[in-house]
Amino acid sequence: MTYFIYFLIFIVVCIVAISIMSRIQPPLGLTGGRLGGGNNKPNWVCSESVNRGDTVHYVDPINYNQESKDAWDCVKRIVSLSGGKIVKEDDGKYLHATYVSQLFRFVDDLELRLDETNKVIQLRSSSRVGYSDLGVNRKRVENIVEEFKQVTR
Repeated sequence: MTYFIYFLIFIVVCIVAISIMSRIQPPLGLTGGRLGGGNNKPNWVCSESVNRGDTVHYVDPINYNQESKDAWDCVKRIVSLSGGKIVKEDDGKYLHATYVSQLFRFVDDLELRLDETNKVIQLRSSSRVGYSDLGVNRKRVENIVEEFKQVTR
C-alpha cells in the first residue's frame, strides 16, 4: 500500500512540474511575415509554413468574404468566447492567445495572422509541453473555423 501512495505522490509531483513548465512562453510571432511551423511532435497544427501533405500538422486557414476588419473582429470574438485569453495583438494583423486546460492547467498557444491580400486568416495552435496533445489543438482550430463559418453565413 505504501508503494502505491509513493507512486501517486510521484505522479502528482510530475503533473505539477509539467504544468509549471507550461507557463514558460516559447518564442512566438511571425517569421518573415508568416506563422512559424514547429517540431516533429504531433502537438501542434498550422495553416501556414506546413506542407499540405503533412496530415499531422496541416490545417486549412479561415477564408472570408467580408471586410478584413470585420473578419478579424469576428475571429477575435470567437477566440475569446471559446476560452482564449488574448495576450497580444499587433496592428490588427497578428494575434496571440492562450488556452489553459481544465484539469492539469497546461497552457496552449494560438496564433492568428490576417492575410488581407488572399482574404484568409492563417492559424497556428500548439501545446507548450509534452509530446502528444491528443488532438486538442486540431480540434480547437477546427471549432474556430466552423464557428466562423456559422457566424458569417
